Amino acid sequence: MQKKGQITIFVILGIIIVVSIVIVAVLKGGEVKRVVKEKVGMTVEFSNEADEVKAIVQKCIEQSAKQSFNALLLKNVNNYKEIMEEIIKANLPSCVDFTNLTFDVTTGKLRSVKVDYKEGLSKIIVDVNYDVVIKKEGMTNKISSFYTEIDREPDCCVPVLVDEDCKAKIGTKSKSCGRIFLIEKGESLKKDGECVAC
Repeated sequence: MQKKGQITIFVILGIIIVVSIVIVAVLKGGEVKRVVKEKVGMTVEFSNEADEVKAIVQKCIEQSAKQSFNALLLKNVNNYKEIMEEIIKANLPSCVDFTNLTFDVTTGKLRSVKVDYKEGLSKIIVDVNYDVVIKKEGMTNKISSFYTEIDREPDCCVPVLVDEDCKAKIGTKSKSCGRIFLIEKGESLKKDGECVAC
């Protein structure tokens, strides 16, 4: 009889322990779900903030790329890409303005700017590696990669007849892209290996 009593006590203690574990797991599970919901909410919120920051940086990249490209059209240069990269590097840090945002943004090092063309000169591609850190409610998010494709107007080329080597067949005064070009006969209209005549 004494053994049956001991076994009963151990069974009751075992049941109490199992029930306690289940209760703790259920209560903690609710806490875990709440924490996960908060973290997912913060991730979605950070996604919105990251989009705002990207839009500001990309707008500055686009403005700088368009202005530098149009200014360089007036000059007889063959290394547009390198010059545009340097202009964007110089302009970008002073262009970005995060003061109107409701969260903290700090900028770090502007690591690289790479400019390329697509579809002749009708698309300018700019790939920037620029460290930007977003801070909100004790959490941080770092963005480093910014990529922008800028469509240029199709009529933004120099309207002049050229030979197969992209050299002007005649001397002329042309207006395009809001600029006036004085083209001499035989002048090359190649920029970075692309013919800008149309």
